[in-house]
This record gives sequence, C-alpha cells and structure tokens, in this order.
Amino acid sequence: MGIFNFKAAPQDGEPMSGAAGPTPDGDAGPTPDGGDAPFSPVAPAERAGLLEKARREATRSCLIELLVRGGLGAGEPARLASGARKWPKGYTGSVSHKGTTVVAAIAPIDRASSIGIDIERIDADGAPAIPGLNAAEQPWSVPDAAGRVIVWSVKEAVYKALHPILGHPF
Repeated sequence: MGIFNFKAAPQDGEPMSGAAGPTPDGDAGPTPDGGDAPFSPVAPAERAGLLEKARREATRSCLIELLVRGGLGAGEPARLASGARKWPKGYTGSVSHKGTTVVAAIAPIDRASSIGIDIERIDADGAPAIPGLNAAEQPWSVPDAAGRVIVWSVKEAVYKALHPILGHPF
C-alpha cells in the first residue's frame, strides 16, 4: 500500500501557507516577505481552486510512487470512460483522499479480486445520507460523531471494493 501526504496546499480549515492571520494580541502579523504590513488572505474561490489542484497533484504523486515501488512503471494509471482507474494489467487497486492526504493500495488480482479503501477525518461532524436507507439505517443514527464517520467510511470502502465486481452502482 502506498501512502503519500502532499502539503503544497493546506487541508480544509488550515490557513494558507505563508498567510498571516491575527496573532493572539490582535496584530495582523507579518507579510509573506517578512514585513510588518498586513496582507489580504487568498479569496475563497482561489483557495478552492488551489486545494483542488493540490488534491489532484497529491493523488497523481501517490499513484506514481505506488506503481514505482511496486515495479509497475512510472506513470499514473489512466482513467476509463466511466472515470474508474485503469490499473496495470493483472492488478486491482483503490485510492482515497481527504484534502491533500491520499492513500492508495494495489494488489495482483490473483491475491485480491478487488480492493476498497477510504479515509475520513474522524473529527468530521457527520456523514451525508446514503440513498436507499431509511432514517434509522443512516450513519447519523449512530450516537457519536466519530462512529458516524466510521460508518460512512466503511460504506465507501465496501462500495469501492464491490462496484468493480458487480459492474453497476448499488
């Protein structure tokens, strides 16, 4: 399994690298060049674009590192028309990301017919609804926030493992 944590851009909720924010005494803090004048933070739309670009680069870097370490070449797996990854011949894999933290796993198909992995932040407030489940079956019916996130993550991993085998959404 390959794990790669790319920090070119901050995780959701972290300040932008080099962006000064108010200090505990209320001072705006230094500018990126070390000066004392405050500067404007990155606009939300620009921040979202930077985070998406960093997530894509982190995913690409993780997959390349995984394949190189596995002796399977130095390129990122292509994508099929469906959007699914086209793993090297004779291999299956799975990738998950949360912000710019990416995990990926790959295995020969004679050892695993499919892999499903998912990562989530355990401090997340909850999980979205899962279509087809009634209210009592939804992740939010779990009493604590960490449990809800774990239920959501398990659902995502199972889906990623079964979808390639079944060939259709379920």
